[in-house]
Amino acid sequence: MDNGRYLLNRIIRFFLIVSFAFLGTLVYMLEDSTKPEILMGVYNTSYDSVSFDHEIPYLFSDSVVPVSIDSAGNRSWGIKRNKGALPDPDPGSVELLEKHNGVWTGDTSKKIIYITFDQGYENG
Repeated sequence: MDNGRYLLNRIIRFFLIVSFAFLGTLVYMLEDSTKPEILMGVYNTSYDSVSFDHEIPYLFSDSVVPVSIDSAGNRSWGIKRNKGALPDPDPGSVELLEKHNGVWTGDTSKKIIYITFDQGYENG
């Protein structure tokens, strides 16, 4: 039984040593590969060490690409404007605003400007 424990202990030690050696080598290689010299001057702030011998080809062809425009009707992003009337609300938006004490449109007979603030998705 002692031979079995001794052998298991030796195997565990061997794997630990090999693991630490591999990890150390990996960390050294990663640290060394992020230096600007290794990246061929990509992150240098000076042009002294940048090589201009290698030309980077243009990603797209230089030929003309035919484009057509559909002018059958006006398209736009945003609210739909109704001449002389209020814009139509999105379905369900009025109910959602009322649920959270919001307002879709105020009293349109008064000249009051409502300022809204969008806190964005970062604030939940």
